[in-house]
Amino acid sequence: RLVGSEMCIRDRYTILCLFALFFAASAQIGSGVDHLVALGANRTLSALILTLFCIAVVVGGMRNLLAVSEKIVPFMSILYVGGALLVILLNIENFPHAFYSIFRYAFTGKAAVGGFAGATLAACIRWGICRGVYSNDAGTGYTTMVHTVAAVNHPVQQGMWGVFEAFFDTLVVCNLTLSLIHISEPTRR
Repeated sequence: RLVGSEMCIRDRYTILCLFALFFAASAQIGSGVDHLVALGANRTLSALILTLFCIAVVVGGMRNLLAVSEKIVPFMSILYVGGALLVILLNIENFPHAFYSIFRYAFTGKAAVGGFAGATLAACIRWGICRGVYSNDAGTGYTTMVHTVAAVNHPVQQGMWGVFEAFFDTLVVCNLTLSLIHISEPTRR
């Protein structure tokens, strides 16, 4: 049982986590709305629908969140990987040039100067951490909460899913994204 200052620290931590989660969810909803608007949807209506969906999932508690996640995440993964592979296949003629350009431009004097510039390095680190957190929640503890309440026969089984999740998201999805950017680039240098 927590008493005195321990309870005060826990309460402050809880409040800070709630604010952080609010801003993280807002960023995710905003990104989703931007994509829907690009497809022709109404911005206000899209924001309202996505916000209500998030509220419905969160208010239902951890079990509801898990139930929705176990249905949506595999679908999202298959859709993204399938779409990425389709775009790569449709632009396969650009693959040799894209692969060559990675090595051609990575080892030039211009790349070295840009790589060592202080402001560029600071911006890369900041955005890299942000995207890493949004990519696979590394270090945030969100996935830990989800994995702890999973119903499995043995904890190692759930641990292996956690390892697979980080591997798949970081190596497979991020490399597919890199390939998409390089292969479908509309202009060539």
